[in-house]
Amino acid sequence: MSLKGNFWLFAIGRFISQLGWAVKEVALPLYVLDKAQNGSSAATGTGKSGKTESEAFT
Repeated sequence: MSLKGNFWLFAIGRFISQLGWAVKEVALPLYVLDKAQNGSSAATGTGKSGKTESEAFT
């Protein structure tokens, strides 16, 4: 494969990686807020039950 072909494969791969990173940066906070049901419990690390994440999974 030529140098030009390798460059375009690299550039397209980088673009897809950056696009995935951007989607994750938006989706992850929205997912946390959805699971926490409100902003204050998301900020303090407690869920609906009032337990912290480590307590909830034990």
